[in-house]
Amino acid sequence: MTRHLILISGIAASLAACTATTGPVDIEGVYQLVELNGEPLPYDDQPHGCCVYTSGVLTVEPDRYEVSIGFRNKQNGMVGTSWEFGTYSVNGRFISFNWGGGDFHHRLYDAQIDGAAITLYLGGDAPGAADQFRALFRR
Repeated sequence: MTRHLILISGIAASLAACTATTGPVDIEGVYQLVELNGEPLPYDDQPHGCCVYTSGVLTVEPDRYEVSIGFRNKQNGMVGTSWEFGTYSVNGRFISFNWGGGDFHHRLYDAQIDGAAITLYLGGDAPGAADQFRALFRR
């Protein structure tokens, strides 16, 4: 009888552990852009880019996302914010974004959530492009 209780307790603990690690990840919230390519903001996209990136916000709601990136153009001094919105899907800790509109298509790729942080790649012509940014957003 004792062996059966120990076995059942072990199975229950294993199932609880699996449920805790494979259950849905809560990603809803507002995340601030804190790094681009491992560097804190403001981020100067040298030598290729036109801009210094000054801020960013990723808002994740139950059925949509919105992202905005603040910038200053080094060539003409223009200051602005580009933004986009769309839908997303979650598979474990990975997030796929589906562009819906906005004034600029940031091309969000390969997002992963880790606790209160979302790391994603944006920009470029395709995932893995040399001109992509690795962006870190924190809740």
